Amino acid sequence: MSAEASVSTASPDVAIASGSVFTIPLNPYMADCHPITSKGIKMIGNYADSKHGFDSAKKQLILKKQEIKNQKKGIKALKEQLDSLSNQAKDSPDPKDIEESFYSISPEYFGRLRALEKLEKEWRELSEKYKEMRKVLAVLKSELYDYLVKHDTTGSVAAGSTVDLKSIPGFEKCFKFFYNRSLQRSSQSGHGSGSRQRTPQS
Repeated sequence: MSAEASVSTASPDVAIASGSVFTIPLNPYMADCHPITSKGIKMIGNYADSKHGFDSAKKQLILKKQEIKNQKKGIKALKEQLDSLSNQAKDSPDPKDIEESFYSISPEYFGRLRALEKLEKEWRELSEKYKEMRKVLAVLKSELYDYLVKHDTTGSVAAGSTVDLKSIPGFEKCFKFFYNRSLQRSSQSGHGSGSRQRTPQS
């Protein structure tokens, strides 16, 4: 059997080990990641999954902040109604009807206060989670950049003072593939907003 035939029939990992990684991709879709090595591809996949998780956490944080804002707005409106009714009751010779209105609104007011307290606690927990994810993502990004620069095969990459993954040949297309795959998996598991592909910021 010729050397050429042995390479073409070998497993992807064997092909990579033999030095033919740039002609035989790990899988058909890995053509998106040419000319990055197999380890680099795996690292990009891990980074893309982490970036998607980070982006999802950021979105949850923004939505939770909006919920808090809406709850505060509702509380303010109810408080104004209660204050107005209280003042009316003081000046009324027969405040019975006014008091009934006051006490009918009070449960909703205090219910919203409890809901606000819960929302703010959830926001604090999400905020801490977001901060930790940002730290992890920064480390992954730095490690990925260092690896891709060190194992560049094109000769067109030079390490810079800033981490610029977009300067790595093949990175953006490869990253988008894994990011959108992570997005689709999240959608299928019921934790995403849809399977529509998007252009992520790496």
